Amino acid sequence: MLGLTPETQGNATGLGAADVITMRLYKEIDIAKTYANIIASTYLDGAAIPMIMNTDEDAIRLAVKTVVRMKPQDTRIVRIPNTLEIMDIHVSEPLLPVIKANPSLFEVVGQPEAMKFDAKGTLYPMLAKHREHATA
Repeated sequence: MLGLTPETQGNATGLGAADVITMRLYKEIDIAKTYANIIASTYLDGAAIPMIMNTDEDAIRLAVKTVVRMKPQDTRIVRIPNTLEIMDIHVSEPLLPVIKANPSLFEVVGQPEAMKFDAKGTLYPMLAKHREHATA
């Protein structure tokens, strides 16, 4: 996990499902809000703090490096803007055959490209590429 959206207001419920997070995300956590939600859910593992890396690039590299029994170039990665908005996704090339085999679920828009980071190691934001379908 790389960060929280403003809509979360610092609520990082579910953070424990991640293996690696960024320092930016860690600093965005509102412990009181997160703990209130975790306690209400009675699933305390959801508040566990994963390994923290300084930058997006460091976090992604560590996550890819530590996938068990998988070469980094074969790692299947799905990038989403947030958990409430999964209209557009970015996938790694090893996932393209799965995407292309399911045209009723997915539309491929664009060509494969490497993840792009700024000089501070922050991943550039996803840009929406989906097309609106007109209906008559």
